[in-house]
Amino acid sequence: IGREMMYKSADWVYNELMSYTEAQRERVDNLEYGGMGEALWNIAYEAEKDCLYEKAGHYAVAAQWFEETKYLDAWFEDRDNISDKNNGHNNLDGAHANTTIPKMFALVSAYEVTNNEYYLTAAKNAFDLVVGENPDLSAGLCYAFGGQSRYENWQDAQGELETDPHTAETCCTLNMLKLADYLFRWTGDVKYAEFYELAFTNHTLASMDLETAGKTYF
Repeated sequence: IGREMMYKSADWVYNELMSYTEAQRERVDNLEYGGMGEALWNIAYEAEKDCLYEKAGHYAVAAQWFEETKYLDAWFEDRDNISDKNNGHNNLDGAHANTTIPKMFALVSAYEVTNNEYYLTAAKNAFDLVVGENPDLSAGLCYAFGGQSRYENWQDAQGELETDPHTAETCCTLNMLKLADYLFRWTGDVKYAEFYELAFTNHTLASMDLETAGKTYF
């Protein structure tokens, strides 16, 4: 029953998305839709295992519907679309961070289904751009403890990241941990495990009240 519900839900998503106009698609792309790409790629994988190849194709198309090539192509080509040194302006500055990060870990879900190196390469480069692993590009958008964002949005990496009571949304760190986990499993590179330890210990655990188990938002 559970798998039937899963496929029926994914069918509804596919049919709904295919009815949208391009203007509606652009509007959705700017919303915080969470891990829709990841979920649909995972369901496509399950459909393939169940030999439901037509359905798997539909779910893959639905997953790709959430991909924005202006980000993916830049990440794949290792271009710094997060911080443009030519004009000192951060192209993601002001963009909603927790809308963008799920686009990153959806890439690794896509790789798990397609084995297309484009997805894995784009995901690895996106990670490096955020945490500042590429010295030729931006200084990264992470604080020393692994968190990122201010008022839920990316900050410009050209200068020092500002700090105030509205910095480092914990939701963003959760999703960066998901990205690091995917990448560590696929590459075995210890830097992803090190980031996971850093951010989980110094942000996720540090944001919890030891007596009430309550969590902070920023």
